[in-house]
Amino acid sequence: MSVNISREKREEQLKMLDCLRRHIASEDQGEKTGQLLACLSDIESTLRKKKFGLVFEEHKEKIQETLETHQPYLEEDKSLRIEGGDPCNYLIEGDNLAALQLLLKTKREQIDLIIIDPPYNRGKNDFIYDDDYVDTTDSFRHSKWASFMYYRLKLAKKLLKPEGYIFINIDDNELTTLKMICDDVFREQNFVGMYMWEKTSTAPALSKKVRKKLEYILCYARNLDSAHQFSQGSIDGDDAPLLNKGNARKTLTFPPGSVQFRIKDGVYHPDGSRKIQLEQPVEVKDGVNITPLVATGEYKWVQETLNREVEEGTYFLIKSKQFSIRYQRTGKMIHKTPQNLINGELGVGTNEEAEKELRALGLPSFDYPKPTSLYTFLINMINRDKDITVLDFFAGSGTTGHAVMKLNKKDGGSRKFILCTDNQGGVCRDITYPRLKKVMEQEEYQGSLSYLKVNYLPTKGRMYYEYAKDLASHVKELLQIEWGVYLEKTNRILLILTQEEADRYLTKEQCPSECRKVFLDCDVLLSAQQEAMLRERKIEVQSVPEYYYSELEG
Repeated sequence: MSVNISREKREEQLKMLDCLRRHIASEDQGEKTGQLLACLSDIESTLRKKKFGLVFEEHKEKIQETLETHQPYLEEDKSLRIEGGDPCNYLIEGDNLAALQLLLKTKREQIDLIIIDPPYNRGKNDFIYDDDYVDTTDSFRHSKWASFMYYRLKLAKKLLKPEGYIFINIDDNELTTLKMICDDVFREQNFVGMYMWEKTSTAPALSKKVRKKLEYILCYARNLDSAHQFSQGSIDGDDAPLLNKGNARKTLTFPPGSVQFRIKDGVYHPDGSRKIQLEQPVEVKDGVNITPLVATGEYKWVQETLNREVEEGTYFLIKSKQFSIRYQRTGKMIHKTPQNLINGELGVGTNEEAEKELRALGLPSFDYPKPTSLYTFLINMINRDKDITVLDFFAGSGTTGHAVMKLNKKDGGSRKFILCTDNQGGVCRDITYPRLKKVMEQEEYQGSLSYLKVNYLPTKGRMYYEYAKDLASHVKELLQIEWGVYLEKTNRILLILTQEEADRYLTKEQCPSECRKVFLDCDVLLSAQQEAMLRERKIEVQSVPEYYYSELEG
C-alpha cells in the first residue's frame, strides 16, 4: 500500500494541536484561555478544510522507497543491440522515475522535445500504481495520479533545453488536473496551447451522454519565445490582405513598380471612395504604378516592414477600384500557424490507423495506440532543424521512435530518440523493441539502437566506498549515452577505471593512434611517462564526471 504523505503530516499536526489544546486548558488563564482555544479551533478547521488548486494528497510510490535504499544504474543488453551507424538511439526498460533521474546525469538540458502519452486514469485498467490497477473505488485515485505525474514532470523539465517543448496526450479524466500540474511545473506563462486530436472516425455509441471522438494534447515550453513560429505545414509564397480592420491608421508609401493593378491604366486621384485614402495622385501604366502610391489605411505593417518586404521580392495587388490591397510573396516558405483541431484533413490518422500499423508489423494489439502520423505532425509542429533529440518516457508500443525514424527516412534528417517504458506484461521486450527493430529493417534505417535496463544496487547500511566499484563498472553506459558512441566500437575515446587498465592501455604501443580523449576514474594516477605520451599525442584527459556518481535528484 502506498504511503499518503500529506495525510500523515496533517494527522501529526492535528495531534500536536490536540496536545497544545489540553495544555492550554490545564493552565486556565480566564478569557485569554478561551481566545487561545478558539484560535486553535480555527487552525484545526483550516487543516481539515479541502483545498483548491494544485493541492493533492501526496503519495510515496514503492519506487521512491526503493531509491532511498538503492542506487539505480543502467546495464546494456548487448544481445539486443542494433548497429547501423549514427545516430545512436536508446530504449530503456524500467521504471521511468528511475530512468529520468539517471538521464539527468547525462542529458540535462539536452532534450529538444518530449512527447508522452501517460496513463489517463480512466478508473479501469490503464493506470497501475504500485503494481495495482487504480479503479474508481480508490478514494485517492486522483491524488495518486497527480503525485505520479508531478514527480516525473519536475524531472522532465530539467531535461529540456531552454528552448525545448513538451507535448502531453490526455483525455477528460485528468485534463484539469494535468493543466494545473503543468502550470505549476512549467509555469502558466509557458503554456503554448491545447490541441484536440480526432482519435476515432467511429465514436462508440454506448454512451447516452456524449460520443467521444476527441482527445487533448497539452503543449508547454521550457521558456516560451513569443516570436517562435509553430507550423501546421508550409507553403511556397503567401497571399493575404494588407488591411486589417481595427488597426491604427497609418500612411505608407509603395515605391514605383511594387503594386500590380488588375484595373485599367490611368491616373487615380484622392476621392474618399476607396478602402485606402490616396494622399496624392498615382499613375498606373501597363498594370503597375509608375509613380509612388502614397495612401492611408488600417495596415498590418509599418513603413519599415513594407520596405523590407519589397526588398525581399514581395509585391502588392489591387484588383478593384475600391483599392483593397493584398500582398503576395513567392520563393519564400511561409509557415501556417496550427489550428487547434488535429484530424485527417491535416494528414493525421486515428487509433484505427495505429492498430493497422501494429498489425502490418506482425505485432500484437496494444491498448490505446497512437498513429505515427500524429507524432510526426507534432515533431514537425515545433519547426526545428532535422538534428534534434526526442524523449518519450511513456513509450508504450514505441510510436515516438517509429515517427522519428519515419521522418528521418523522408527528409534525410538525423533526429535521435530516447524511449523509456517498463516491461509490464512484456511490453518493452515483446512490442516496443520488436517494433523498432522491424522498422529499422524494413525502412533500411541508418541508425543504431541500444537496449538498456534499469537495475538497482543496494546501498542501505553501506558506506559509499563499499559499493563505488560496483557502480563504476556501469559508468560506461552513462558515458555512451552522453557522447552517443559505443566505446568498444571507437578508438577515439578511452575509459580507464582502474590502475591496471591505465598501465595496459596508456602506452605508446597500446594507445590507439585515433584516440583523442581519455576519461579517468578519480582513483587512477598517471605516471610521468603516461602523461608525456598523452601530451605528445595531444590527447585530452578528463576525469569521469562527478555527476555520474552524485546523488539522484528528487
